[in-house]
Amino acid sequence: SKAGRVCSQIEMNPPKGVKCEGCLMLLKRAASGGKWSLIATSSPSIVSTSFTTDLQSGHYRLVPVSFGCQLEARGKQPDLTKVATKSGGEAKLTKKVKSAIEKVFSQYDTTSQGSLGRDEYDLLQHR
Repeated sequence: SKAGRVCSQIEMNPPKGVKCEGCLMLLKRAASGGKWSLIATSSPSIVSTSFTTDLQSGHYRLVPVSFGCQLEARGKQPDLTKVATKSGGEAKLTKKVKSAIEKVFSQYDTTSQGSLGRDEYDLLQHR
């Protein structure tokens, strides 16, 4: 990609009863196609966060990150049929939930090898 300026923003829209804090992380891949390096982060926020930075030419990845959520007490048990189904006495994730997990995993699998290396796992745990 060409050199230029990037402006990015993320809106946190958690479900009722959940307060989530998150930020944006900008990664740049080494010129040799090697490791990804963290070059910018936005300030953590519960509602929305953004940042603007100048970029050199290269390959970049913008990664939204959640630092976890603070849960409030709920009045009733959740409907688990939205998360998993039972088949032959064994619970299986629904397609929607499995797809969401795979999407998050792929954001951290920067080498596209189907598993997380130490650097990728450390990035996932970076808070």
